[in-house]
Amino acid sequence: MGKSNLFTLFVTVIVVVIAAEFLVNDYGTIEDVGTNLLSADDNGEEVVEDEQPAHDWSITFDELAGEEVEDKGIDEATDISFDLGDFEENDGESPSTTEEPTTTAEAEISFGLIGLSGFQNVTLQRVPFNGILFERVDLRDFQSVEVVQQNLLQDNKEKIALFYEFHGDSDLLANEIYIYIKDKARNGLNVGINETNDYGDGSFYVNYTDIPDRAFLVVKTRESVYALTYEKRLHSFIESLLGYLNT
Repeated sequence: MGKSNLFTLFVTVIVVVIAAEFLVNDYGTIEDVGTNLLSADDNGEEVVEDEQPAHDWSITFDELAGEEVEDKGIDEATDISFDLGDFEENDGESPSTTEEPTTTAEAEISFGLIGLSGFQNVTLQRVPFNGILFERVDLRDFQSVEVVQQNLLQDNKEKIALFYEFHGDSDLLANEIYIYIKDKARNGLNVGINETNDYGDGSFYVNYTDIPDRAFLVVKTRESVYALTYEKRLHSFIESLLGYLNT
């Protein structure tokens, strides 16, 4: 047997052994063996087979989107919006609403003093102050102290008097409030100021020519100012009430 035939037989045996190994171990087909296997042509010459081209596993995004991604359209898009307020720092404290504490000044004109002053069959009704004193004097810009307003009702229905209280924290502040009310009152129409100083540390009447049957009296006593409007027939009871307030 010639050398070329021996060589050919040798190469053939090698190829068969390698192929059998792949088949036994389930590595794939002979075509997957790869590259650079030696073989011989018909003339017995060694031939190096061409390398198998590498498989291109690349895929474009457009191809992937076209095959596997379904376009749901904008109407079916998932809502991923969120409120940035959910991520604001709050130092570990839960949000809370803090309200300004409200203080309600205590009325010094009490039902007890009303009774001692001689009033009968009456009730006191506390109401919010709307900024208008005597229903004529505009004090809506007044912010110095809280104003206490009470209505005096006869038989729980007829309003026979109104009481306003201004309680300062000093005699100086009370005097400023007294002067402030007097200046505001004299700016009205059909009005006259009569400062008699008959009560407390100082007092004056506000006389409205179109309301002759009612009295409008402002009195300063120590750190408080009282403004009272009442039917003139009740003047003796009001004098008695002011006496108790001055003690």
